[in-house]
Amino acid sequence: MDEFLLTLEEHRRGCEEQGKYVEADLTAKRLEKLKMQEGGRRIESLKAQHISERLVIEEAHTQEFEAFNSGWNTRMDEFEAHARDLAAAMAERHETELVKYRELVSSTRVRFSKELLNLRAIQSSLAKQKDYTGAQKVKVKADQLEAKELEIHRIKERAQTSLSENKFVQKQQQELRALQQRVKASGDDHKRRRREELQRLLLRYNNAKQALSKHHKLEVQRVRQHLRAVLTRARGRGR
Repeated sequence: MDEFLLTLEEHRRGCEEQGKYVEADLTAKRLEKLKMQEGGRRIESLKAQHISERLVIEEAHTQEFEAFNSGWNTRMDEFEAHARDLAAAMAERHETELVKYRELVSSTRVRFSKELLNLRAIQSSLAKQKDYTGAQKVKVKADQLEAKELEIHRIKERAQTSLSENKFVQKQQQELRALQQRVKASGDDHKRRRREELQRLLLRYNNAKQALSKHHKLEVQRVRQHLRAVLTRARGRGR
């Protein structure tokens, strides 16, 4: 097309020199029309190419973004599942430990008073002496004292058990809170790294898009400069 434009420009110059002004005018108009058509065709072709190149970048970014989200969603799901497993394992262990602790506390032996032990000894001695009446009287008194001491023991045991069990449970709760804090810190770290990686991904995409846009503008400028140069050369050759 460039050579054809040069040929037309030479023809226009020839017509002008030969006094064929009507033909020179027609050639000049045709030349301008072709120049505009060629320029428009090249610009439109370039724009279509640019659209295609932008689509390639956008498609690549979309695929990278989807892979990024898919990968991070999987990592977060695995992290949350692991956190649930840790919490469940700790809860199960705490329950087992609490049951064993209650069994240990409830197995405390009763320590009877010297008075009760002395009455039981007298009761046994009277029975051996076949003083069953005396043994029975002592037994009744000892049984009453034993029942009283057992009740006192149960009251004290419940109070002590409740206090010690509360301390034991509080210790377990502290352990659970520590685990929850570690899980939260790790989860926050995962989220922070995801945000940072996403920012880097978007920055790469924006930089690539800006670089491509700049390159496209330069290409359009070069095409327009080339068309002007062709016309300038043609006029120069026609002189």
